[in-house]
Amino acid sequence: MSFTERNLRSFGLAAALLAIACVEARPEEPLGEAQFVASGALATQDYVPAGPRAGGSTPGTSGAGSTIPPKVATAGTGNVSQPPAATASQPTAGSAPQAGSGAAGSSAAGRGGAAGMSAAGETPVTGGASAMPPGAGATAPTGTQGTLTIDFKSVTSGGNYAPRNVGAVWIETAAGMFVKTIERWAGIRANHLTAWNAASSGWGSIFGGGNTADMLDAVSRATLRSHEMHQTMWNMKDSTGKVVADGMYNLVIECTEDNRRAGPVAKVAFMKSPTPQMVTAPDKAPYTGLVLNYQP
Repeated sequence: MSFTERNLRSFGLAAALLAIACVEARPEEPLGEAQFVASGALATQDYVPAGPRAGGSTPGTSGAGSTIPPKVATAGTGNVSQPPAATASQPTAGSAPQAGSGAAGSSAAGRGGAAGMSAAGETPVTGGASAMPPGAGATAPTGTQGTLTIDFKSVTSGGNYAPRNVGAVWIETAAGMFVKTIERWAGIRANHLTAWNAASSGWGSIFGGGNTADMLDAVSRATLRSHEMHQTMWNMKDSTGKVVADGMYNLVIECTEDNRRAGPVAKVAFMKSPTPQMVTAPDKAPYTGLVLNYQP
């Protein structure tokens, strides 16, 4: 063996002995701390000790009652200590929990919405942002159910085909939105009801056909040869079968004795509510003796 080879072997042996000595001389790592490489997934995770130290002390504590705050590895900044958590004070018998103590219903300062700790033997309660606001999830009340009875007699307006007449009765909201047709007497001459067609979009055919939702529950008759008494009813439902909301509504009546010329149209307002109401309207074309009787 040459002199150079002997020197290299001696140097390697000395380096190995030095490494072993350094490992043996390394102090014990404090419980609750760890040196993480500030990169990758480990840089954002807390270190949690696997178990208690010898001697019975609990993880994260040093001595009786003292607390060692855990350190969180932050990328590029090393270990950053967090302030110790607020400890819950136990209230004495008959005393109220102190504000900020962590007692039932309260949270530690800077921890809004965290669960508060209850007194000994009680169930912990939660508060903060997770609490449901009063009335949350409540459904809106439906409109009052009831019946509107409509009585009137149509009158002539001196049209070309008088006393033959066609007409319609329907409901609108106070803002003029169409709700439901109550009665229509027209047959194949329904296209001459100018106002009703504009409001309801008709029933799909000048021959009285079609199959629209508005046709349901509506009284439908052919052209009348003379003016006569009408009595019809509304069940407070729209064309989809739902009870409408309470409020002001208009009863609308159209009647004409001409073709392709609008006849007189009149509106009478009434209130739909939990309170009964009767409305007697002054006579005017196209009706006389109009009475509305609303019973919730």
